[in-house]
Amino acid sequence: MTSQRVGGVTPDAFKNCVVKLFFTCPMKGHYCLYSKSSFVLISRHPQIWIHIMFLFQQSLLSEPLSTQTTSMQVLKTLWEKTQVKGTHSFEAYIIQSMFPNKKDLDLVLMHLGEVRFFDLFGFSEEIGSWLCFMCNNPEKATVVNQDGQPLIEGKLKEKQVRWKFIKRWKTRYFTLAGNQLLFRKGKCKDDPDDCPIELTKVQSVKAVPKKRRDRGLPRAFEIFTENKTYVFKAKDERNAEEWLQCINIAVAQAKERENREATTYL
Repeated sequence: MTSQRVGGVTPDAFKNCVVKLFFTCPMKGHYCLYSKSSFVLISRHPQIWIHIMFLFQQSLLSEPLSTQTTSMQVLKTLWEKTQVKGTHSFEAYIIQSMFPNKKDLDLVLMHLGEVRFFDLFGFSEEIGSWLCFMCNNPEKATVVNQDGQPLIEGKLKEKQVRWKFIKRWKTRYFTLAGNQLLFRKGKCKDDPDDCPIELTKVQSVKAVPKKRRDRGLPRAFEIFTENKTYVFKAKDERNAEEWLQCINIAVAQAKERENREATTYL
């Protein structure tokens, strides 16, 4: 990427800095995907995110933010940790660059798209905030709660590793229902079952980052369990998004049922 000036500071000044961002869902509904966890994003452009956080804080007030407020002092401290000698102060930067430029905003949108943020979060006009997929679509929960009825089913390709440097994809038929992600040994739903993935054992479900995806292939996603990582790909981007959302919903509900049963037993 070519160097560009941002409020008098070049990106090279920040090349050794990263920021770790935690996104949560403010609604925290009954089946919220992030009621007890966060969507994590790591960026090499901390100055842009600090600027965005400043604008968010300012949007909550009708009057200009004072530099003496706690939130501004926190942002100033973060800003100073990313700076090198001779660059602008936090106050000077905010005054000279009231809004991020288009290139910075495009960079943020591209990064959010690469990590599949928009597959898991959507803006609610009614609430006026970004909510997780489950809180934005509570009606999806009724489908999962129907005993024996699959939330989603169909063909996915699973990455197979036979030798250290040779990888191939094998098509299987998958069914997401109850507390399990079932998959068949063959391509048809009438083929014998293979070992299912227990949803209560799933630690996380994430999209494969764009830089790791094979060229020309639809978007892929990974399922992390205690003992294994599964890599799947769908027929197209829309289908991959649907699987990613449905699995996240089913995992959240499976763990909630497990906790409820354990509490009842005690």
